[in-house]
Amino acid sequence: MLPQQIKKLVIAFSVTILASQWALGIEPPGKSHLTKVTGIIKDSHDASVPSAAVLFETRIDGKKVKQKVKSNRDGLFEIELPAGTYQVIVKFSGFHEFKYKGLIVEGEKALIFDIVLKENPRKFTNITD
Repeated sequence: MLPQQIKKLVIAFSVTILASQWALGIEPPGKSHLTKVTGIIKDSHDASVPSAAVLFETRIDGKKVKQKVKSNRDGLFEIELPAGTYQVIVKFSGFHEFKYKGLIVEGEKALIFDIVLKENPRKFTNITD
């Protein structure tokens, strides 16, 4: 066989393998499943917290991975994450930092993760003469 014919044969074989994997529902290498994580951020009085930044941290293949999303005006957020165990951090003015370790994201089924922030009352000092 000539080198050009071998190249065409290898390409045809590769396409056949990929098509077979697709038909069987097997993902091609390098493509990972993402899981949708949704939730609502509220305060302890059940009021939504808009524009709160939610940070998701994990390690994938030994590398630290961070992804961030903000809640909308109704306190809702949505993000797609690869499988893993995440630490979730929310910092928002007027509230204590929220930290949750061990959020397990796996499979293709959507995950609901609601967050309640606790108010951080500011202390004011009264100065009297």
